[in-house]
Amino acid sequence: MVVKKGLFLLIIAGNAAVDTCTRSASSTPLVFTVAASNISNALAPFSNYGTCVDIIAPGVNSRIAYLSNRYADGDGTSLATPYLAGWAAVVQGCTSKHLKN
Repeated sequence: MVVKKGLFLLIIAGNAAVDTCTRSASSTPLVFTVAASNISNALAPFSNYGTCVDIIAPGVNSRIAYLSNRYADGDGTSLATPYLAGWAAVVQGCTSKHLKN
């Protein structure tokens, strides 16, 4: 139902350096599973992996909002997934005219 309404569903792969396809909802159809990449665009050493991972996104030394109007750096698929969600929102907001360019 959600996919039919045009929503893009993402799920974190996890941070245990194991095959995520057997440990979470990552193998659920119609959901994009996001693993974390390092600065070299390779899979981060802590990130879960597997054939059900659809994409990797930056997840090492990610700048995040923190308490008391400060920022912090963090690692994890929980940081990679919102990065990709933002990208997907921009793409989804484009008209077909913009996408052709």
